[in-house]
Amino acid sequence: MFWKVGLLKRKSLAVILSFALLVTSAVSIIGPIVADPVEYWALIVCGSYSGIEPSFGADAAFMYHTLSRHYTFNGIYYLHAEPSIAPEANGIATKENIRWAIKNWLDQRSDSNDIIFVYYTDHGAGYNTYYKQVRGLDDPAKAIDGKRGDPVDEGNEVWNATAGKWVGYDEALTLQRGTDTTYWDDEIKADLNYLASRGRYGKLVFVCFACYSGGLIDDLSAPNRIIMTSANETTTSPKFGPGSWFNSWSERFIEALHREKVTWDYNKTCLIHTGVSVNADWSNDGNISMWEAWDYAWKNDYWRQQGKETPWLDDNGDSLPNYKEGRDMSDSRNGLFCMETYFGSGNLKSADINEDGIVDIIDVTIVAVAQGSYPGHLKWNSLADLNNDQVVDIIDVTFVGIHVGKWYPKQ
Repeated sequence: MFWKVGLLKRKSLAVILSFALLVTSAVSIIGPIVADPVEYWALIVCGSYSGIEPSFGADAAFMYHTLSRHYTFNGIYYLHAEPSIAPEANGIATKENIRWAIKNWLDQRSDSNDIIFVYYTDHGAGYNTYYKQVRGLDDPAKAIDGKRGDPVDEGNEVWNATAGKWVGYDEALTLQRGTDTTYWDDEIKADLNYLASRGRYGKLVFVCFACYSGGLIDDLSAPNRIIMTSANETTTSPKFGPGSWFNSWSERFIEALHREKVTWDYNKTCLIHTGVSVNADWSNDGNISMWEAWDYAWKNDYWRQQGKETPWLDDNGDSLPNYKEGRDMSDSRNGLFCMETYFGSGNLKSADINEDGIVDIIDVTIVAVAQGSYPGHLKWNSLADLNNDQVVDIIDVTFVGIHVGKWYPKQ
């Protein structure tokens, strides 16, 4: 009996050794097996450009420069309404080209471990524009059917007295070039969902400067997505602010990532560095997260300060904020996913320390107990050192405190 057991162990050991030898031989031939690294892919769209309206071109040039010169992106696809002023552009910004870039260029390159960043700057349409400007109608009840919002994904923004009920309206990004210049929210949703269904990203960031762009959140909100818009659902987003050719919200968002202010030379259509530094890295971890860029833009956007612009954010997949039955539906639970999303290698940890999907009193307690500690200290807890600076201090406490109540969507 013991002899049989020993024989079985020797045979098992022989099998294990043979397998190990096989793996070693394979590695020597094909090289070591490495983990799939996070790669970064971007789509930049400048939908309009003209001499009297250069702000969209300035925005896009600043974003392209920032991503291509200050970050390591694996690929950037750049579409521009007027490629003659943007020699780096891969093509003309038409609806067809945008959809191709998403469903072909990105689809063929990105995978489920990657971050996709989409940036759009141009006009938008929605709540107050479609029926009056496109159809020339004052009464939505008389409008041609087809662009009244899908009741499933729209927020019942307008009271229709004729119908006696609240109705919703679709939003769109409007382009200058192409045969079909209206890129509807349902179409954008279908294109992004196509990438999601094929497992083409781990995180997707959609940043949009356009009037009424907040209404896109109704359609585009989903797990593992960050949606940032310069305006809410019912108002315009004013263009360039005083002394600048950039659109104000875009300028502040991009300069946070760039870490330096720039100006736009209108005559030469080029960027000029000013040497004036920008520090949006309040967590002091060396990275500019999407939340830090958002927070900097929110605080420094000239038109928001004037009460004429209300940027919106959604990153927890619950389709809020939106506009429903005549009022904004705010959502203070956004921001956690943004705080953990940044370009390039980084080391910022999650404020959801115990990984239960929400930042709550448990996470606060973990940091509070470890406050003042450092490696070797009796209370040291490396998980509480959220910015990895080898000490649990006020930065870590602030970080977890500001995200209390924020949560991840159920996958």
